[in-house]
Amino acid sequence: MHEALKSIFLIFCTISFLFAQSDPLPLKPTKNISFSTDEGTWMNIDVSPDGKHIVFDLLGDLYLISIRGGKATQITSGMALDTQPRFSPDGSKILFISDRDGAENIWILNLGTTLSSKLFNKDKIIFSAITNGDDASYASPEWSPDGKYVVVSRTPRFTWIDVNHNLWIYHINGGDGTPLFHNDEKIFALGPAFGPEVDQLYFVNRHPENRDPFGHQVEKYNLKTGLLELIATQVGGAIRPAISPDGKWMVYGSRHDGRTGYRLRNLINNTETWLTYPVQQDQQENNWMGTSTDHMPGYSFTPDSKNIITSIDGHIYRVSIPNGVRKKIPFRADVKVKIVPVVHFDKNVPDGPVELTQIRYPELSPNGNELAFTAINKLYVLNLSNGSSKQVVDLDDGQFYPSWSSDGEFIAFVTWNDYTGGHVYKVRPDGTMLKKLTHQSGYYKEPIWSISNKQLFVSMGNWQQFSSQADLRGRGRMNIVSVSADSREINHITDFNGSGLHFTNDPTRLYYSDHNDGLASIKLDGTDRKIHLRVYGQRPYLGHGGPVLSNQVYMSPDGSQAIVQADYNIYLVEVPNLGTEIPHIYLDDPTNGFPVKKLNYQDTHFPKWEKSGKKVYWSLGSSLFISDLLSVGYSDIDNPEEIKIDLTFSRFKGDGIIAFRGCTILSMDDDL
Repeated sequence: MHEALKSIFLIFCTISFLFAQSDPLPLKPTKNISFSTDEGTWMNIDVSPDGKHIVFDLLGDLYLISIRGGKATQITSGMALDTQPRFSPDGSKILFISDRDGAENIWILNLGTTLSSKLFNKDKIIFSAITNGDDASYASPEWSPDGKYVVVSRTPRFTWIDVNHNLWIYHINGGDGTPLFHNDEKIFALGPAFGPEVDQLYFVNRHPENRDPFGHQVEKYNLKTGLLELIATQVGGAIRPAISPDGKWMVYGSRHDGRTGYRLRNLINNTETWLTYPVQQDQQENNWMGTSTDHMPGYSFTPDSKNIITSIDGHIYRVSIPNGVRKKIPFRADVKVKIVPVVHFDKNVPDGPVELTQIRYPELSPNGNELAFTAINKLYVLNLSNGSSKQVVDLDDGQFYPSWSSDGEFIAFVTWNDYTGGHVYKVRPDGTMLKKLTHQSGYYKEPIWSISNKQLFVSMGNWQQFSSQADLRGRGRMNIVSVSADSREINHITDFNGSGLHFTNDPTRLYYSDHNDGLASIKLDGTDRKIHLRVYGQRPYLGHGGPVLSNQVYMSPDGSQAIVQADYNIYLVEVPNLGTEIPHIYLDDPTNGFPVKKLNYQDTHFPKWEKSGKKVYWSLGSSLFISDLLSVGYSDIDNPEEIKIDLTFSRFKGDGIIAFRGCTILSMDDDL
């Protein structure tokens, strides 16, 4: 390693040569920032195999210092973001993550010793990329104990809905690498860590079914047998493990009482305790976006297994094993950063009327002449012949899910506020005869009228559970209830796990999408449940694997077709009669046995059938789209009619004056 430090000058010379030969970056640095510091934020740290040096990242560059501290030497520079360095087992190379080629990849920096890999030529090349692509982000790279392989957590970019932190293994001599786990194994992996054994890999896993943000646990994967073993789990999560070189100790992070600490586990007798608390705050809540930083910064055991070297409160510390005594390792780094001009766009803050940007829950009247909808949480009715709109009622609570009676005389809707829940109301389209139909607060949604207009069928849940539930999908089991249109009487029909209540031309059956079984129907008393159709095409919610069961399916009035919303697209599908067999339709399968037609050319919301079953409508933004099914075939490109709804509202403006005294103003103007 001493020879490595002597070669730093050669590194800088070669870096300059490499950048001169590479393709020019689209952005050119216009300003240099230089300062000296003795602290840093979110520093990833590793210790050299001989225990004499520390490598760490600071503001996107890598630095070396003595294990005793002192002046840091910058070993990478430029506009690239270089992070998460790890020494190779022989100390000759540093593994790190960088976007120096324009995309995030895994790189190796040769410190100047003799290299056996043909990928490297120490006389000309200092950097070499292990991965080469622009479609993934990486976190927590780790060497195998023999130095031949690299294991890293890899996440496909631009797929936050299908986030999949998988562990990939790469050979340092080339190849595309391979994932260690497959999607059906339900792995959400970060923080790989080896001990002394080359076939025992520790890592953090959070099973996709576990929605708890602190549901991470440390597991061990046997690379020979493929067996997984649970090693550590805590109420506050178990993250970012590190294994001592002698294989006796494991340190990992966990949350307690809102703060993060390191726990120490004896791998011989399986006992554990807190090593030191608190330390760097973790970010376990950031599970969904494919983070490239892991849940905590990297840290490392010393070669004698007696200490860990880590960053706490912006400084570097030696923490003794097992007593947790901290000793600061002072350092000073002369930071030199090249930056590009700030991307800035002047934007005026509007102070005029607010224009409508979205309508919700559009519902055409039975005669097709009017449209009821929600805008800014208020109920509106639009006259489609002259384009005029009016607010129907003046209530403080939000108004949602308008539903026309079959004769068009009344509109039912539900209300909601976060403090007392909601109710079901009915009102005439002109705003008269407003009447509350429920006496019990609840979380109501999707009211629909019976054919006789004497009662409504509504989804109802516990409003306190809805308002306090962090996971928007986990609102508890819902009920279908009937609500009298006159007497405020509520009757329980059945429990259900679904949505999208609707009728067809058959007034004796109530249809809905069961989230587990597909398009279902029941008699009005809740009996005789039937499954009519299962449609697959929805991407999994923050999970892995292929298309899953769509939970927004609406049967046509005559029961021969259905519309399906999947991933903000609307599809028209045939509903074959297969006797006792349940039809299965796959939206993304070109060999599907039944016709499937996509009706939209851009995103869609709130699809509905028009009463006659000849048209389908939906909304996007402040527009209503109507597709005439008789004018297009399954092979045609649909061009739906668009009706733009123009509404403006008074902008809320604060008034009064507040004086702040004794404060320091940090101006954003360079001239001040």
